[in-house]
Amino acid sequence: MSDKIRVLMVDDEPNVLSGYRRTIGRKIDLLTAESGSEGLRVMQEKGPFHVVFSDMRMPEMDGVEFLKKARALHPKTVYVMLTGNADQQTAIDAINQGQIFRFLNKPCDPIVVEHTIKACKNQFDLIHAEAELLNNTLSGTVKLLIEAMVISDPLIADIVRAVRANTAYICKELHLHNEWRYLLSSSLFLLGGITVPRTSPDQINSEEYINAVAHAGTKLLRHITRFEEVSRIITGYRNKQKLPEELLDDNSEASILIGSQILRLAYEWYRATKENENSESRGLLQLEQEGQHDPRLIEAARAGIRAKLKSAPEGVPIKLVELHIRELEEGMVVGADILSEGVALVTKDQVLSQLMIDRLRGFARAGLIEDKIMIAERAQNGSSDQMAA
Repeated sequence: MSDKIRVLMVDDEPNVLSGYRRTIGRKIDLLTAESGSEGLRVMQEKGPFHVVFSDMRMPEMDGVEFLKKARALHPKTVYVMLTGNADQQTAIDAINQGQIFRFLNKPCDPIVVEHTIKACKNQFDLIHAEAELLNNTLSGTVKLLIEAMVISDPLIADIVRAVRANTAYICKELHLHNEWRYLLSSSLFLLGGITVPRTSPDQINSEEYINAVAHAGTKLLRHITRFEEVSRIITGYRNKQKLPEELLDDNSEASILIGSQILRLAYEWYRATKENENSESRGLLQLEQEGQHDPRLIEAARAGIRAKLKSAPEGVPIKLVELHIRELEEGMVVGADILSEGVALVTKDQVLSQLMIDRLRGFARAGLIEDKIMIAERAQNGSSDQMAA
């Protein structure tokens, strides 16, 4: 973004927009649009903006509908509603559905508009500062928890890797505001595996065991600040709950409900894929025919499969390379299970982290594993990044 505050004004009255350009246009980076559809086009082509103002009463697409669609494009932008018809229901709809920051009556004094823009910019900065804090602080915590899970139980880590990928496919198509919570939930929903032992190798395929692990994980996560909703999403994944007509995760309860059903589909899709000879498409078709999941989530998952096949078509050749443990680097993909006395330390297709490499070197020094490891690489006409993803 430029140094100036970037503002988009959407109003079907050209004279109103001209007035804004004359009074405040030189102080900010101001763009205008004369309809909701034009406003969405400007946001797609020239966004993001710090602040978006919208008139309420516009033909074809009113302000509430515009703001709902605008938030789907840029959820971190700050939104303001302008209207000359300030009835109570209009205000309620604008706040609840459009998630606006301020509600102003028309005609509005330019000084009030200018002060509102400054307040919106402060809110914008707060939103992004919080997001940066979450990214920097929580990402370290999450990375540590996932590393602990991968090291303590590589088989559970395999399930989590698949479920997280499934969750990412679904979220990408739905453009949800709280996507980070859903990805976090899928990454950590089997964290409890570090505390729940298995009596046999096959128990990992037991629904009862997976539920016990998920329950144990929620108790661990409750002690971490800002993970309360993640914990509740994991708790709710076992429940078959109907989703609302509109998939808006604009409040805590809606976020938990939507997240729990995304996680339930992501996990059951993983199981169905295994039952169908590792075919994601056939696994998803099986779930669709069973009719236990919201059709919108099923369709989002199917769109995810199409996008995956388009970007990384099947049949790209993979070669296995044998490397000494001292040659391993973070980000490499394991080409075959690494075992110590019959127990998996790292499973096939796992992306190596530095902590995992250090652990393997320790096992090698102790003579508990061979010094050479099989690493998978795409052939030259493929992309190693695609496989690691």
